[in-house]
Amino acid sequence: IVSSANILGVLDFYKTVYRDEQLGEARTQRLVSGRNRSFTDFQRGKSAILIESNWFYYTAIDPQGDFPIADRDAVVGWAKMPARAPGGGVRAQDFVSVSGGNSFVLNPHSKHPREAWSLLAFMNSAPALRNYQEYNEHLCVRD
Repeated sequence: IVSSANILGVLDFYKTVYRDEQLGEARTQRLVSGRNRSFTDFQRGKSAILIESNWFYYTAIDPQGDFPIADRDAVVGWAKMPARAPGGGVRAQDFVSVSGGNSFVLNPHSKHPREAWSLLAFMNSAPALRNYQEYNEHLCVRD
């Protein structure tokens, strides 16, 4: 089904983490509420590491967030996901994105697909994303 070497590499990475080395909580990942459970486990100190996009730090575990950690800035650190090899990321960066940023989709039955596409293109343009950062602190997907 999949022929892309990069996608196969990602799938092999998940196989290593969850099956071969059992480093991740595979059962939690299969639960309908698994994501929330993993957030709660992290909040309560049951998980040492959580690989998630940076919104988790800025939003979910914000002291006023859904999974608050009152002293978050003092006790929680975060790091960019390292690339498989130095310089192996986009534009020869040493890191890669875990999630790639926000996801937007177009309804295939839209009456105005060109206008919808234009809106999404604008919303994801470098100027729009940089402006958005002024209101919602996070790492920009264009950085």
